Amino acid sequence: MALMSRAGSASASADHGTPELTVFLSRCFAWCVVAAMTVFLLNNYLTNWRGWPGPAASFSGGGALAWVQAALYVAGFAVAIGYVWRTPQQGLRPDSEIIYGVTAFIVRAAFWAVVLVGLTDMVISFMRVEGLLPGVFGQELATDLSRSQFRGQYVHFPMAVAGILIAVFNRGLGFHWLSLLVVAAE
Repeated sequence: MALMSRAGSASASADHGTPELTVFLSRCFAWCVVAAMTVFLLNNYLTNWRGWPGPAASFSGGGALAWVQAALYVAGFAVAIGYVWRTPQQGLRPDSEIIYGVTAFIVRAAFWAVVLVGLTDMVISFMRVEGLLPGVFGQELATDLSRSQFRGQYVHFPMAVAGILIAVFNRGLGFHWLSLLVVAAE
């Protein structure tokens, strides 16, 4: 009963008579999906770019970092459920607008990160194949740019961050950029 009273009548009335428990559970599920996606992206960064063992390694002797990564999921779910618990007056429609904004941002950020990383990689690869890298960047940096470990950390990561920053300030994808990607892929 505490859950029913905590969910509040504002949620039920805002959603035209939807039972309070159903609204609460639906909101919990939706925000837990967002939390799981956010933690997945964070764990992907930690595993692939920072060399952490990954959350699955916590069950096979991966050490403390693996347990930290696994605990991030629990923390994400706790934050999601806590948010729903603390905002019982909020209905499903306002939640859907917020979640839509979050997913639209992630799509924009991923789009711009892929565009920038792809274009930068294309230019570097072209310069490498044509033998232009040593003349432009010097022999040592040209050799470093040929190694994927160096390129990932010092080229891809900054381009991904730039893509995220573009997504923060630019609210649209832009048809011309999408067209450019399709044409370049052909």
